[in-house]
Amino acid sequence: MDPKRQGHVAYLLRLWRVDNGAEAIWRASLQDVRTGERLGFAGLDEAFTYLRQQLEPPPKPAYPDCSTDPPAC
Repeated sequence: MDPKRQGHVAYLLRLWRVDNGAEAIWRASLQDVRTGERLGFAGLDEAFTYLRQQLEPPPKPAYPDCSTDPPAC
């Protein structure tokens, strides 16, 4: 079952600072606790954008699915 449909997701968030000469930049990675998949991000904004997208409900179909049993139309 899709964990988003269960009402929870779990990620391990890692943050580290990279000194870029004149300024320090925060980098981030997220690791899906269930699958172990790890994603890297150039900054916090990108990591939070990804999380927001993962938590959005799936789009509803434009037309009802009449092929299901029982039909949803």
